[in-house]
Amino acid sequence: MKLNYLNKRDFLERTKFFKEEYKHLVLKSLFLDKRINLKIRYLVRNRFYYYKYNNSFVKIRNRCLLIGRSRFVLRYLRLSRMSFRDTVSKGFLCGFRKY
Repeated sequence: MKLNYLNKRDFLERTKFFKEEYKHLVLKSLFLDKRINLKIRYLVRNRFYYYKYNNSFVKIRNRCLLIGRSRFVLRYLRLSRMSFRDTVSKGFLCGFRKY
């Protein structure tokens, strides 16, 4: 139950971040465009700084898909080191070996 909740929360945070990041990039392009009227650019600047400081990718945690651990997660496989060792030793992942 807890694992499912953590993975769902992580997914929701990621989707929220990417939506907000899209808005941030649009506002940034409007803010930096010199052809737009200065008053409009001033209004856009306030919203731009709001998105800049209130939405951060740092808040998102990588979690293991099997056990939900948030420390030492391999980015490519989204597995923690313990899950990775177990799956490799059981032979579920091909191409990995101990040197």
